[in-house]
Amino acid sequence: MKQRPMNQIRGVVPVLQTPFTSDGAQVDEEDLRNVVEAVIRDGAAGLMLFGFATEFAALSDAERDGMLRVALETAAGRIPVIPSVTKTTAAEVMADAAQYAAAGAPAVMVLPRFKEDFVATLQAVARQIGDRRPLFVQYMPQNTGVAVRIEDFIRLCDSIPNPLAIKAEPPQAGQFIEALHRASSGRIALFTGNQGIALYEALDRGAVGVMPGCSIVAVYAKIVREFLNGSKDRAFALYNRLVPYLNVFHGPHELQFEKRILVKRGIFKTDVCRNKPDSAKSLDAHMEAYLWKYYDYLKEQFPADVL
Repeated sequence: MKQRPMNQIRGVVPVLQTPFTSDGAQVDEEDLRNVVEAVIRDGAAGLMLFGFATEFAALSDAERDGMLRVALETAAGRIPVIPSVTKTTAAEVMADAAQYAAAGAPAVMVLPRFKEDFVATLQAVARQIGDRRPLFVQYMPQNTGVAVRIEDFIRLCDSIPNPLAIKAEPPQAGQFIEALHRASSGRIALFTGNQGIALYEALDRGAVGVMPGCSIVAVYAKIVREFLNGSKDRAFALYNRLVPYLNVFHGPHELQFEKRILVKRGIFKTDVCRNKPDSAKSLDAHMEAYLWKYYDYLKEQFPADVL
């Protein structure tokens, strides 16, 4: 078995939201710089672009290219900027991955939405981006319709020289994380998602970090840091202070409410979303008031970390 150290990124890697102008017509580059600076200040180990929280389906290729340029310029090597490739054919995936690598992205993520062979496509992506660049995979089969077996992740890991990391968000994610951690002998870096709703379980089963939203990065960073430093009881206690907020926040309204937090913090000017929720999922006044109560609760629990 090939032995390869997995020493790239550990900790909190937030998925950035996209700041739009008030009419929704353009990406607000000033606010994009603001949010990059904010997550760095809050303790992020890296940042990810073009996830579901970034509203990737509502962004043009030109907008994505511009956002990557701004994020790379702003981060200036302080933390890795990881763009995600979300196209639906293998040819498009390989083209975007190569373009992001050429633009200077230090790592590339792929969200498998294509119908072609998973391992062969990701092997081709690895060749496109070069063997020193970490390859991330966001695995969320319930959203993409693309299921991947544990043995196929291992086959990919064994067949490429790149460090490999997985953002694991399938049903029963904790069990999946433990199974893949054991099967890979720790060679695959595993991150949990879903806003860290099962963060402690994921860490206890072998995850090295979390890829949540970008509004309360400092809270996640504190919990993960305690766990990775060996203070598991302290991490568990801190996590349980976060859970009541996540139980209310994590849901169909999180995209909109997270933008409102960023406005409240002075990071974004507007909370405009292009991905408009349907009427059944919209954030009404009652739900928003309820969420702000829990946000205030979170500030009481983490007074140094929640603004």
